[in-house]
Amino acid sequence: MYYQHVLCILLIVVGMAFAAPSPHIGMINNDDVRDVGAVYSQAEFSSAPTFLLMDKQSPRCIPLYVISSLFHRTL
Repeated sequence: MYYQHVLCILLIVVGMAFAAPSPHIGMINNDDVRDVGAVYSQAEFSSAPTFLLMDKQSPRCIPLYVISSLFHRTL
């Protein structure tokens, strides 16, 4: 009976370690902007996601499509 409690606690700790937030591959985090996630306009993730970047110079979030459209205009 004791080993079941130890095993359960061990599984919980391992699960928490995997669920801990960490930077992901492709995450943007530099001196100017940071990737903060995605928002959906409809319930249950049924709409297309809008990816957000945080402007580190001012307290605001910018949709990624605004930045990419500005980038494509300069090319």
